[in-house]
Amino acid sequence: FSEVVLEEAVWARFVRVTYLVPADPDGDAAARYVYLPNTVMVFERAVSDEYRSIVGEWGATSSEAIYERLLPEAVLELDTDAGNDQVSATLLPLGTTITNTAWVEQDVDWYQVDAPADAGNLEFTLSGVPSVEVAVDLFDAGGNPVDLRFREDTGEAEVFVAEVLAGGSYFLRVTEPPSNVIFAFDTSGSIGPFSSTVYQALGQYTADIQPGQEVVNIVPFGRDVLLADWSGEPYFLQSAITNYPRMEGSSDADGALLTSLTALETQSGSRVVVLITDNETSPSPDQLSQEWLRLEQVKPRIFSIHISGTEESFYQQDVMQDWSLVNDGQYVYVQNQGEMDVAFDRAATVLRRPAIYSLTVQATAPMPTPTPEPTNTPEPTATAEPTQTPEPTVVPLADGSLLVAAPEVVTGDTLPIAEDVSIAIIFDTSGSMLQSLDGQSRAAVAKESLTELVTTTIPPGTNVSLRTFGDEPDSCETRLVVPLSPLEPESMQQVIADLPVVNLVKTPIGASLAEVGADLGTAPGPKIVVLVTDGEETCGGDPAEEIQRLIDSGIDVRVNIVGFALDDEALKAQFAEWAQIGNGRYIDAGNAEELTAAIAESVQPTFDVLNADGVVVVSGQVGGEPVVVPPGTYTVIVQSAPEVRIDDVVVESEQETGVVIGGP
Repeated sequence: FSEVVLEEAVWARFVRVTYLVPADPDGDAAARYVYLPNTVMVFERAVSDEYRSIVGEWGATSSEAIYERLLPEAVLELDTDAGNDQVSATLLPLGTTITNTAWVEQDVDWYQVDAPADAGNLEFTLSGVPSVEVAVDLFDAGGNPVDLRFREDTGEAEVFVAEVLAGGSYFLRVTEPPSNVIFAFDTSGSIGPFSSTVYQALGQYTADIQPGQEVVNIVPFGRDVLLADWSGEPYFLQSAITNYPRMEGSSDADGALLTSLTALETQSGSRVVVLITDNETSPSPDQLSQEWLRLEQVKPRIFSIHISGTEESFYQQDVMQDWSLVNDGQYVYVQNQGEMDVAFDRAATVLRRPAIYSLTVQATAPMPTPTPEPTNTPEPTATAEPTQTPEPTVVPLADGSLLVAAPEVVTGDTLPIAEDVSIAIIFDTSGSMLQSLDGQSRAAVAKESLTELVTTTIPPGTNVSLRTFGDEPDSCETRLVVPLSPLEPESMQQVIADLPVVNLVKTPIGASLAEVGADLGTAPGPKIVVLVTDGEETCGGDPAEEIQRLIDSGIDVRVNIVGFALDDEALKAQFAEWAQIGNGRYIDAGNAEELTAAIAESVQPTFDVLNADGVVVVSGQVGGEPVVVPPGTYTVIVQSAPEVRIDDVVVESEQETGVVIGGP
């Protein structure tokens, strides 16, 4: 019998006992025996007027007890909301901690940080409630991105460091990325009576999803994630749930949790698992050894929805409550459809509120410059060099430019697009498209060109979305006809053919561009927006502002505008200005042949220009405007399938260098 007595009572929710095996003094491992105790007992402090037993949980579904009651109520005070853009950025003094909120697609915070004259680095410390659920990006005064490196996760905060110029002003942008939610649900026979309840609740939750604010995946127990790509489109998710064959029959909650953690690990932003099960399972030793380590690494918020099962479910309840405690999640015990709906509503309320963060910045001195080795003093010579003539100042050479072009465009033909490219098409179906052109309506001509695009130019399987305008007179509606999904040419051809074009429908270009960020989703890889239109904005929107907002969101996107049958030179110039804001280009088309070629050009692959160190210095689009770079030798990599690499591209000062893909 051995006893360890603490000098004073210590609050604890879990107690781990570790046995240290002493080294054998004679070095004979075979002679060493270890006897583990038959029983380990932990004694709680005696109950008194000041202390109630922590073993007695207060409420059937809560793990809270006397400890939580004795804690002082935390009152979170937020600072004044920061500026919403770089121009109105809020000054953040060094050493000051500011607490604020960011909300996906609704509230972006900007801070100005002035580096002291002796600073070489800025160090940003970011914490969150309950964890860090925001993203940060740093820019210089000219709006150029500054490398902000993740240094460490202290467990309570994340630390980022950037090298800066002493005395410079920098701007930090804080955004909340879309939430990442996995629904993992029991498929065993023990929840058979609740099966329809689970699917109904899933359908209701996905119907209320706001594209761009959250992305979802699904893990039925006994299989991998249901969706190859995360989605924030209600229609697509509801279709996936409805069409899921429901062949599995598994109660492996621990395995489903590990699958969910693996899927969440690479997602930025808040990570959430909604776990629906009666938890009548026995995890393997290997699962238990991985589970808590992975929970610590991924830090998901877990909403444990405990389905009524056997009467004696105390152990299952304790485990599910433990999961929910990892990152301030919730545990709910449900017995019917109404309670299931309430559980999902509570989860939605928590997930769709702004993310709270605290931010502190410190400045550190630059790394000291190594002291050069002393050199021998040369002997004086008979004739000294004149000292009155100063050394000439080295004037940097002016920049040059680089134009990357495809071979001459053949109708409906272009370079194979890389697999990770996403394309969002906005097709003007306003009433003006009913005007005649060469014996057809403009709409009929445009539909033929779009059909050529999706059946010949864009490879099948490329992620493509299609958005159009309304279908009632005087409408300013914008409609997502085809959510972002792998292109099926025949299906998309039929959709285009069936698109209604109604007289007197207006042209909501700004409203359509406002939605295109959500249309593109969070899939990795470059993104291209193609707007095909024959007229100006007529619904009071601000397309330039919406394009700028899209660029400011930080996604890798180019907005190309194809103007069709335009006679107004001022409108063409305006479209060209909008395209420039969107890092894209304006292409003018006056007839059917030109329109088909223009649309094909608008989806040409993007390219990166790398310097001698392999660092990307600028990006562009094949066939687009020349990109400006300092004189030097570069490598051009075109994001096509297969990838095209062009080495030793020399750019000279004040000269334009052109390279043709597939050319000499």
